[in-house]
Amino acid sequence: MQLLWSFHTTPIEPSSRLTCLAAKLSQVGFTETLAKEGHKYNILCNVIAPIAASRMTQTVMPPDILENLRPDWVVPLVAVLVHPSNKQETGSTFEVGGGHIAKLRWERAKGALLKIGPTLTPGAILKKWSNVNDFSVPDYPSGVADFMSLLEEAQKLGDNDPGEKLDFTGKVVLITGAGGG
Repeated sequence: MQLLWSFHTTPIEPSSRLTCLAAKLSQVGFTETLAKEGHKYNILCNVIAPIAASRMTQTVMPPDILENLRPDWVVPLVAVLVHPSNKQETGSTFEVGGGHIAKLRWERAKGALLKIGPTLTPGAILKKWSNVNDFSVPDYPSGVADFMSLLEEAQKLGDNDPGEKLDFTGKVVLITGAGGG
């Protein structure tokens, strides 16, 4: 079985962006999960992010651009992904439009490794913030990091420099999906 999801990459009205963008990215997560769980049942699942002429794009793009973004130019990729000859491509996201077709992937920054314990503070993270955001030596994960080896490595470290104490007086933080499920 081969499944294919699609979401548009067209600019939309600001009032509906949040809902639409959240729904789009949820399709990517759904696709990756279904590809992993469905693999043993020979289910292949991919997602495309097409940019193509539509009623929605007519309001934000000139006609000469729209002519080059006809939906006809998205169909060949769809055909490749759902064709019976595709036996392996699954869990992938592709952008497609105007003759450009590209597979997208996640990229992970170098990151910072800190010892867990009382010195793992917001200030300690801020001291290493440049490492958290350093993409000079990226990693291209296909799943979550190997956290057991990272945990073992972090435990060998000395205490962290706690950095500046941050004050959150009068602030509200909303955390969802924090392992309470």
